[in-house]
Amino acid sequence: SAVAALRRLGFSIEAKDQSANPVYRVSDAHGDVISEAFSKVFDSLPNPTSGFIAVMTCSSADAQCPVIAGCSDRIVLTYEDPKQHDGTAGEAKAYTERCRQIGREMLYVFAKIAG
Repeated sequence: SAVAALRRLGFSIEAKDQSANPVYRVSDAHGDVISEAFSKVFDSLPNPTSGFIAVMTCSSADAQCPVIAGCSDRIVLTYEDPKQHDGTAGEAKAYTERCRQIGREMLYVFAKIAG
């Protein structure tokens, strides 16, 4: 799973609740909380309603959301969903590779935005 892959990469991830869509507290190696994460769509709270950049990470999201109201820019970075490896011997490897790929590409995007 994505949570297990992030843990293998050194993040501490703890579920704050046991709901159908749990909120996770994500911390770095020093125990500093980086963020709270949960599965959401672009118009879910606490996402902003204006002045944000929409990063589309899967082909279905890009196709289903051709217009994102309020975003100042839209970046499409599509990834092969590692879920196809769920329950196989390659599951851990697939999720870890995808986490690393997303991390590298998002670091590049953030560097360009900040630069």
